[in-house]
Amino acid sequence: MRIACTLETPNGAVVGSEQRRVLEEAAALCDSLGYIVEWTDPVIDGAAIVKTFRTISACNTLNGLRSHPSGRMPEADDVETVVRETARIAEAIDGATFLEAEQTAHRIGWQMAAFHDDYDLLLTPGLATLPPKLGHIDMMMDDLDEYWGAGFQFQSVYGLVQHYGAAGDDVASW
Repeated sequence: MRIACTLETPNGAVVGSEQRRVLEEAAALCDSLGYIVEWTDPVIDGAAIVKTFRTISACNTLNGLRSHPSGRMPEADDVETVVRETARIAEAIDGATFLEAEQTAHRIGWQMAAFHDDYDLLLTPGLATLPPKLGHIDMMMDDLDEYWGAGFQFQSVYGLVQHYGAAGDDVASW
């Protein structure tokens, strides 16, 4: 089995020293078990991942709200600020922009598929850093860029479900 290891994050988030140490130990263990382990970074359009994820998730949020069994859109106090504002943003996304995001997700998926022609597994830290303290990322925040930025700073590693999944790949996280 060929295992690729990376500390590179799609949006440039810095991987913490503890997360780096644990990944290096896992890579060394895999090597000691006889696996071929190489440090290499997937060549993907990492800069597009966050924008693509936000576009697709915004449209999915709006679709979810529109499909409520009551048949009505929720009032302002019915949902969290982040949900309401994400849906509001989606209302301004046209079909061409949504399709571009879908196509970008597919392109990234194909880039990862090409990477996996050479590697059976991509080993990454589960998180770039420890998560922020409880309450730091608040669904009632008014600033969506701050909300998403806070989340992506500690989660921006290839192995995370939303990034890998946004590319259409199967994922596992623990």
